[in-house]
Amino acid sequence: QLGTADKLPVEADVILSDAVLIYAEPEYFKKIAEEFSKKAKKAIILVEWYDESKIGVEKDGHWARDYQFKGFELKDKIKITEQQWPNRAWSQNGYVFVFLRQ
Repeated sequence: QLGTADKLPVEADVILSDAVLIYAEPEYFKKIAEEFSKKAKKAIILVEWYDESKIGVEKDGHWARDYQFKGFELKDKIKITEQQWPNRAWSQNGYVFVFLRQ
């Protein structure tokens, strides 16, 4: 089954987003966060850009934000290094986030 980030067709133990949410404008991200919170049974793992903004700010043409999901706790936030991803924008803004259901 196919779906979109804001309308996932099934529940899953883990939802993984790899460089998808950097394209989600604030209003669309709200819908995505609600859907991820509903459909992830155990965890949400993101490889995305970080900023302190809860709503999101645009950086280098992409969205960065402080991710939060209802019913989930941030367990780990790991900075992506230049050695791991040799790209200036990703080494400055990129993180791996691990959220676990509370």
